[in-house]
Formats: sequence, structure tokens, C-alpha cells
Amino acid sequence: MNQDIQLIQSFAKALICADSSASIKKVYNVMLSEDIPYLPIIDHKGKSNVGLYKRKDLFEWLIKNPGKEIDSVPKDKFKRKALPVIDINSSFNETVSIINSNSAILVKTDGKFSHLISPRTVANALEKYSSGFRVFESLERLIRDKIIDNNIELTEIIDSASKKPLKSDPERLEFRHYSLIFEKKQKEMGLSHIDKKVLTKYLETAMQYRNALMHFRLIVRNKGLEDAQKLIKLLQ
Repeated sequence: MNQDIQLIQSFAKALICADSSASIKKVYNVMLSEDIPYLPIIDHKGKSNVGLYKRKDLFEWLIKNPGKEIDSVPKDKFKRKALPVIDINSSFNETVSIINSNSAILVKTDGKFSHLISPRTVANALEKYSSGFRVFESLERLIRDKIIDNNIELTEIIDSASKKPLKSDPERLEFRHYSLIFEKKQKEMGLSHIDKKVLTKYLETAMQYRNALMHFRLIVRNKGLEDAQKLIKLLQ
């Protein structure tokens, strides 16, 4: 999965930060109003990553010191070490490895700090991707069951890419083979009631989505996933 982290970043908010001159009271109010647990400290007009504030630290101090002004406390009491920084082109594996030992990481895009990624951000991204995997697992299972139930002889079909017959075992089929199977065996599979052009169209866009999904690439549009879900309904 040596892909960039744009897919994870798409689940993260644009970076909200403070510089060292900001008061702790202002920092806390920003965290509350924006509902963020971390506020990086970025100085020199967004160029220097110098530290981090955690909402938990400020909240605990306020609980233990009722009626006291938090701005009366030196800022360094709340300042934590700066978060690690990764480039937008960092690999998925590298991102997950770093975040496993840190509360969050900063992302740099075109030389500028752009986003903050937390374990929750990664979890949300993977949750969406796992739901996509389940859709395609269901679709492929339906197609293979159709092949098995209708005793389709796969070796009668020549793979246009390899110029060789398809394997006889449906479990060894590649997704790209399904269009060819529908083209050659649609009637035998009991699908003659479905417009062949519709099947081909849905399979094409579904395959594009699936290929991006399998390689953990950023998928902006969900049309391929929607077409895969339409195929499931047609085949059921």
C-alpha cells in the first residue's frame, strides 16, 4: 500500500493552529468552538512547528483551579513537544507507523502545514474503505454463484488480454473477466432480461472504483460504488 495519504487527509479538517503569542484563554476558546482536541503552535507565519496544546491539559487545569484565570499560568506549563510532520506524498504504511506512537501528526502540502491527522481520522478513512470492500465482496460472490449455479464452462471463454482460456475455477477469476463472461454467457447465466449495455457500463465504472479501492487511492466520486450496488440488485 505504498500510496500517498490523500485518502486519509480527505477525512481531516483543514489545519487550525495558533502562534506562540496567543493567550491560553484564546487557545482554549478556539478548541471549544472548533471542537478540536489538539492545537499546534506554528510560528513565523506558518513556517515553524514549535509545539502543541492539548485541550485535555487545559480542561484538567480549569477543573482543578475553579475561579482562577488560566492566563495567569505560564504558557510553557501547557506547551507540549511539537507533533511529527509528514509530507503529503508519504506512504500509507509510514503514516500509520508514525501515528501509532503519536497522538497526531501534521501534514505538509507544497511546503505548508495543511492538515492534522489523528488516529480517529485514520479510523474514519478505513471505515469508509472497509464498507466499499464489503460491497465488492458481495458483488463478486453473487457473480461467482451465478457461474457455479448455471454450470458455466469458463474454459470456453478466451481472455482477450492473455489469449488463453479462463481458469475453470470461478474463485480464480479477476474482476476484469466478468464483463467478458457476461458478454459470452449472459443468457446461460439467466441474465438475458438485463440490457447488456447496462451490465457493461456498470461493470466498467465499478471496476474503476474497485481498482482505486484496492490500491488505497483517493476516490472523489462514489459513482463506481453506486453502480456496484446497482449490479448487486440486478443480480439478486
